[in-house]
Amino acid sequence: MQVTRVSDQEFEGPRLKLPGRWIVLFQGPWCTFCQAFRAAYTRVNPPQGVRLAEYVMDDFYEPVPLTFDIEVIPTVIAFEDGAIAWRHSGLPNRGLGEATVHKIEKWP
Repeated sequence: MQVTRVSDQEFEGPRLKLPGRWIVLFQGPWCTFCQAFRAAYTRVNPPQGVRLAEYVMDDFYEPVPLTFDIEVIPTVIAFEDGAIAWRHSGLPNRGLGEATVHKIEKWP
């Protein structure tokens, strides 16, 4: 599955400016839990019409991570027409796992 990289310009406050249904993975290149989950994320088979994206953060204190109160990475946030539909935050020292992959694949 193709994963689109999004940046600060695709967000306006707590909204994603892209229309439709998106799941955004918030991750950091230094995070081993993010690297492990990203491998699974790129193999996800999302429902028809759901697109996958990632936001690569350098720091928790950047405007977008602060807006979404990202305290643990990886975190995935699902957006429907810009509004948050649901989110899964990684567990400290564990990250995200198969339960999150299944939630993505089963999003109605």
